Amino acid sequence: KKDGLYGILDGLGRELVTPQFEEMDYNFHHDIIVVKKEGHYEFIDKFGNAVSEPVFEQADCFNDEVASVKKEGKYGYIDPCGNYLIKPSFEYRARTLRDFLTQVEALIKP
Repeated sequence: KKDGLYGILDGLGRELVTPQFEEMDYNFHHDIIVVKKEGHYEFIDKFGNAVSEPVFEQADCFNDEVASVKKEGKYGYIDPCGNYLIKPSFEYRARTLRDFLTQVEALIKP
């Protein structure tokens, strides 16, 4: 952290990513981390390359290859490549596998 912004250093203390983020999660998943810049969340790799667009109002770190995201007031889920598994369409974020399966079931019911 420098001047109130976060960046990324390697194990030897060399700067990989210049401090530029308002918030940064500390949990890398497949070298991907969630950051906040200019009021929006996005996912980047350990070198600062964007994995997703900076369009999310909220984003969680990956858990079992899935991260929840919030866009335009709705929750959805992305994979580690930044692809939507489920586009934002839910009123709430699933906090358990049971909640997630209930949401998916609602999507596929006629």
